[in-house]
Amino acid sequence: MNFVSKAVAGVGLTGSFAGGGYLIYIYNNKTTLEDRLLKDKFKILPLKAGKENNEGWSAVLTEYKKDTIPSQYKFSIPLDATSDDANIEKLKTECSKVLSGKYSDSSYSKAKRWCVVVRSLKERLEDTGFRVLDNSEGSNNDDSEWIKKESVYRDGDLSGIENDLTTAAGDKSKRKVAIKKGCKSLLEGDSKTFSDGFDDKYSKAEKLCAIRK
Repeated sequence: MNFVSKAVAGVGLTGSFAGGGYLIYIYNNKTTLEDRLLKDKFKILPLKAGKENNEGWSAVLTEYKKDTIPSQYKFSIPLDATSDDANIEKLKTECSKVLSGKYSDSSYSKAKRWCVVVRSLKERLEDTGFRVLDNSEGSNNDDSEWIKKESVYRDGDLSGIENDLTTAAGDKSKRKVAIKKGCKSLLEGDSKTFSDGFDDKYSKAEKLCAIRK
């Protein structure tokens, strides 16, 4: 008899309480932050100590060290001024701690920024089951899908295309071209999973630049 079965038998649970609520509570209580990240299609960076396990960490550390990132979005650890290898080990240690713990909005936000394999917007869309629409200039591929995207576009969703939309006025075909242009610029930008504003950009890219596979 497994732990859950023993727990139910031991307390003699009946009715709807035994029918799911308590069992769900037990299961959820065991779920770690790492479990949640894996469910959300993130890949965890190597956490084992040693320089031979530092693949992928240098890019994360470079971003982490930027003074422009507010301290509340980082771990509470002092960085070594002379050794990047030492700093990577510190990040590994903090990531190991937070990943083995329970979910919270704050810990999840930090972990998906500093503890996972770095992904671009396009890569993240593909990881989460989306196909990026063909945004090549002059291409007619995915035209029917772009028309649908034009209908859900809201002012300010994409930057850099305001003048194009003004010129297009109510011409849906021209608005479609402008939105394709905006998506191309967004997806070819340098935003990564550790970047400020990544989540907002991902939401816009999912809404306007891609469809479910």
